[in-house]
Amino acid sequence: MKKLISLLMCGAICIGASACSTKTAEEPVYPDSYTPFRFAAYMTPPTPNALNYGNPNYITDLRYAEMAECGFDYGYAIYESVPEHIKAALGYAEKNNIKYYVKDNEITWFITGASQKELPESLKTHIKETMDEYVPYKSFAGIIAADEISKSCFGNAKLVKEYWDSLYPDKEFFINLLPMVASPSQLGTRDYQDHLDSYIAATKTEMLSYDYYPLIGAQDNEKVLGAQHLRNLEIAVNTAKKNKIPLYTFILTMGHMNYRTPDHYDDIAWQIYSSMAYGAKGAQTFTYWTTMDKTDNTITHGLIDQEGNRTPVYDAMKEVIAEVRAMEKYYMQFEYQGTIPYAGNPDLVQNQMSILETPLKSHEALSGFSAENDMLIGTFADKDGRDGFMVTNYCDPCLDKENKIELTFKDASAVLTIYKGKKQMTDLKKGKYSFTLKSGEGVFIIPVK
Repeated sequence: MKKLISLLMCGAICIGASACSTKTAEEPVYPDSYTPFRFAAYMTPPTPNALNYGNPNYITDLRYAEMAECGFDYGYAIYESVPEHIKAALGYAEKNNIKYYVKDNEITWFITGASQKELPESLKTHIKETMDEYVPYKSFAGIIAADEISKSCFGNAKLVKEYWDSLYPDKEFFINLLPMVASPSQLGTRDYQDHLDSYIAATKTEMLSYDYYPLIGAQDNEKVLGAQHLRNLEIAVNTAKKNKIPLYTFILTMGHMNYRTPDHYDDIAWQIYSSMAYGAKGAQTFTYWTTMDKTDNTITHGLIDQEGNRTPVYDAMKEVIAEVRAMEKYYMQFEYQGTIPYAGNPDLVQNQMSILETPLKSHEALSGFSAENDMLIGTFADKDGRDGFMVTNYCDPCLDKENKIELTFKDASAVLTIYKGKKQMTDLKKGKYSFTLKSGEGVFIIPVK
């Protein structure tokens, strides 16, 4: 019922403290040319009889149109590992304006195998002959080469990446990295920062990606937030910023192990808007299609279940993607500066905030800020020096808490907000802007003089 009420009300809510404004300040104008926020469907529609499950062939135009309808612009192959299936997926992806990462087992096996000093000629031949078949497809974005590798694999990854770049410099070479909760033996480095730095130094990667799922507790009485959620974001975004590459994060979209099933809007929105408050440029699903593993009884469902049916996660994801698409023209033209974590109860600061090492305490454009509950204020600047703020209700979505927030700007007569898919100019009184964010929600704010 709470979700229905939220959906019915969102179109009528005026987020500003002063009533919907008469737009006396001049609205900032941004060009239509920008890099879209990346939404990637990890685990695209599976091949026939995936994992000997006996399923039909889901690599069809209908299934890729369904992915596009949800709002995804990228897809990552998992079950498709032979040219026949990959070319079929590339064709349907192209028809539906989706960029597609191919998979190749021989490349993955080499990267994760014993350390080598050079790339075998046989693998060079295989890479060129195989990938040349995919180059004619406009949807061919690159390769998902490996996942969550240790530092012991970085040397092999470097060898493949260098050869890949010599052949396909405009195609991406993607490896998703481990989260900071991985053990030292998994990381293969003395600490997490060293893990990220070593990977970037070895591969000269054009992007940084990792997976950390903070929505823990499959049962109601077990629900908590992962303690390292914000710290992992902080380390990753600072590393990405230092190396001038975008940060992409994975979000939980499939219940498994002791992770929740994110069936509701706020479960998805909270994850995406929290990462955007730390400057993320894309969100990747774990998973789009539910894994076909029938032996794991902890798995619930992703956006599409094992039988090909849409689940509540599909609808929740579609709603959030539509909101971000309305926001991205502004958000993506700003550069991340830092994040102010705010504890609604200063006597009960969450672990996620207390272990941060580089939090902002203030911002020169703000004379004050407050909130009833926990919030994040991501701070940004555009190429002209204009400020932007990504404000997120950071309360655990399972609590379903609203958050009454007030920001006071030093030198602004109005704010441009992008909220729930709608843009609005609102006049300020003495620089104060008061608003309410429902559970999981976020708003991008641009103060205007």
